Amino acid sequence: MISIDNYDFKGKRAIIRVDFNVPLNEKGEVTDDTRIRAAIPTIKKVLAEGGSVILMSHMGRPKKNPDPKYSLEQIVPAVEKNLGVKVEFAGDCIGEKAAEMAKNLKPGQVMLLENLRFYAEEEGKPRGLAEDATKENEDLFSAMKEALGDKVEKVAVSARLTDAPACITTEGPLSLEMEKVLQKGPEGAPDGMPKSQRVLELNAKHPVFSKLVAAQKAGDADKIKQYSGLLYDQALLVEGILPEDPVAFAAAVCNLM
Repeated sequence: MISIDNYDFKGKRAIIRVDFNVPLNEKGEVTDDTRIRAAIPTIKKVLAEGGSVILMSHMGRPKKNPDPKYSLEQIVPAVEKNLGVKVEFAGDCIGEKAAEMAKNLKPGQVMLLENLRFYAEEEGKPRGLAEDATKENEDLFSAMKEALGDKVEKVAVSARLTDAPACITTEGPLSLEMEKVLQKGPEGAPDGMPKSQRVLELNAKHPVFSKLVAAQKAGDADKIKQYSGLLYDQALLVEGILPEDPVAFAAAVCNLM
C-alpha cells in the first residue's frame, strides 16, 4: 500500500491540505502556532526527499473575497520560522497566477495558497443562502411551526440539501438515530422517553418551497398546513421513521395526485 512513508517524492509536487486556522492578534501576528508546528514534519519529509510543496488551508469564516482579516499571507512569517525555508505566497488559491507559481516550483521550494474559504465552494454551499432565506421567510416558517405543533422545534432553510425538498435534523442530546434505535427495541420506546428536538429544514431551491411561499402570500393556511405535514412525514420516512399516522399520510399523498 502506498503511503507517505514509502512514496518517492523526488521531483514531485505535493499538495498538502494543512490546518493553519490559527489565532491572530490585532496586528495579524500568530499567537499560537501549534497547528503550524504539527504540519512541519510532513512538509520537511517531502522537501528532504527532493519534492516541492503546495500548502492549502482555510482560516476563519470570511464573508467576502478578499478579506485582509482572514488572509493567509499574515501567517507566512510563522510558517517560515518553523519550517526554516522561504515560503512563497500565491495571493489566491485558483487562477492563472497560482497555477503558474505551482508549475514553476523547484525541488525544495514551498508555496502557500490563499485562504480556501475566500470562495464559497470550499464549504460546498452558496454563502449566506440559508441565513438569508430563513430571515426572508420568517412568517412562513412561523405558520409551518404552528401547523406542526410540538413535532418540531423550528422550521428553517437548509444549507445541506441539493435535491430533496426537506429533511429532519436535531438539536439537543437525543439524535434521530438514537430515537430509531430505542423505537426498534424489543419493547419499543420507553414510556415518557423524550423525543429528539427536531428541526424541519427546507430546500429553498426546490419547487415545493416556491409553492409554500406562494401559499403564504395568498394567505392559504390550509395549504400551508397540508404541505407542512407532508414534508415532515416524508422527511421522517427518509430517516427510516414511520409517520405518526401512516394512513393519513397516504391519503394526503393520494389527494395531491
